[in-house]
Amino acid sequence: MAEVSIDQSKLPGVKEVCRDFAVLEDHTLAHNLQEQEIEHHLASNIQRNRLVQHDLQVAKQLQEEDLRAQAQLQKRYKDLEQQDCEIAQEIQEKAGY
Repeated sequence: MAEVSIDQSKLPGVKEVCRDFAVLEDHTLAHNLQEQEIEHHLASNIQRNRLVQHDLQVAKQLQEEDLRAQAQLQKRYKDLEQQDCEIAQEIQEKAGY
């Protein structure tokens, strides 16, 4: 069996290994924090979009109700105008005009 000789002067020391591990650990932590931030941002976008969709549906319903109410008022005004004309015509006929 041949012996493998290792030049220990070329191996990193404990300080270097600890430093490299700390750098790797910091990188992993930064990556995890960034992933959490992205997930939070996407979740808030989804929630905001759902809220906007709900608000649009409510606004559309309110607008439709308003349009129906306006149409009913216009019909009522037209009916009243028709009645006024009929009453005016009756008055004219009775007055002999």
